[in-house]
Amino acid sequence: MKYIYKQKAILLLMMGLCWFPNLKAQNYEPVINGESTKWVISYFLTLEDIGIMEIYSVNHPDSIYSQLFTIDYGGIETCIGSIRESEGRLWFRNTSESEDILVMDMNLDIGDAFEVPFSDITVQVKDVFYINDLKHIVFDTELYMWNESYMFIEGVGSNLSVYQNIFMSCKYNDNEKVYETSNELFDDCQYLLSSIDEAQKKDIVFYPNPVGNELIISFSNSLCLSATIKIMEASGRIIYQKKIMSEKMNIAFSDYPSGLYLMQIINGNNQLRTFKIVKT
Repeated sequence: MKYIYKQKAILLLMMGLCWFPNLKAQNYEPVINGESTKWVISYFLTLEDIGIMEIYSVNHPDSIYSQLFTIDYGGIETCIGSIRESEGRLWFRNTSESEDILVMDMNLDIGDAFEVPFSDITVQVKDVFYINDLKHIVFDTELYMWNESYMFIEGVGSNLSVYQNIFMSCKYNDNEKVYETSNELFDDCQYLLSSIDEAQKKDIVFYPNPVGNELIISFSNSLCLSATIKIMEASGRIIYQKKIMSEKMNIAFSDYPSGLYLMQIINGNNQLRTFKIVKT
């Protein structure tokens, strides 16, 4: 009788594994896919100039590693290391190091912590969602310069670097585009400074721009009242933040160095506007 019960228990366990596939190991879309993989990266050369760089991998049939190269805005090609991938995890090895560093883990879930590579920063997963059956992991860290949270995207990679102010806008497998960011600051993989100005919206008017000693802002949209205004350096550091309490604000700029700044109007979790400001 015990033997029959044991058989039934084994049968029920096998049926349970069939009914609940999430108990099995998760198969993720690989980041390194095809003979070559390429990412388009944007980064700040100075406060006013944006650089475009390509990072691409070349697979080797006799190795679990793929070599990783960069091509900078001057066309200079450099080997920066190698990467390997297994079960949703991606490791990077610098050319001067012998240790693999975990740079991406698609097995994370809400509440899990992740140590950002090459830094002493630890981030936490705040959201997980799927687009076209591809898992997206969103962390509780945002780089305001790019107006986007740190994220892992299944089959693509991470959208930005927390320790370096760079952003990944597109990915190609064997020269075929398989991912393009939906970030409004980009169009066809390119960062557009003019796209975040959209000239002067009628509901938010600010002058002068370029600004010298003082920036004057007028609001005619009721949504702006009770919203928050943030002004940031190109590095993402917030230099001014205040709740909007009236239809007009005067912000002193005399103590700020010359360069490019971003101004954001945020209402709760919704960004209403983003503008570029140049300080002379």
